[in-house]
Amino acid sequence: MKYMLLMKYEGGAACDVPMGEWAPEDITTHLDFQRSLGKELAERGELVEAQGLTGPELARVVTSDGRSAPVVTDGPFPESKEFLAGYWIVDVESPDRSRSPRRRRPRRARVECRSSSRSRSAR
Repeated sequence: MKYMLLMKYEGGAACDVPMGEWAPEDITTHLDFQRSLGKELAERGELVEAQGLTGPELARVVTSDGRSAPVVTDGPFPESKEFLAGYWIVDVESPDRSRSPRRRRPRRARVECRSSSRSRSAR
């Protein structure tokens, strides 16, 4: 079963400081977490893909109504406190196994787990 683990950065109690303002040791801890989780998933044969994403200041939003040309804008809006920081795609034996990496999440991010529609229809 394939799952996408989405690491989200959210402004607020758990993520009150933008990563650019973190102490160097917090950045090191965060990157060590990313590396160790990727290594663990790869060693177990469960890692399909993993990527960190650029910050929201480099994001673009494409909006289309299906009738006219798509509109591309900078995004998300500056007042947004949440953005997608990265993801892992894993192929695991059970929904419970997909939750294991989420329990080890870094302290300043939230990890959301979503099953692929193909995995859900194959059950």
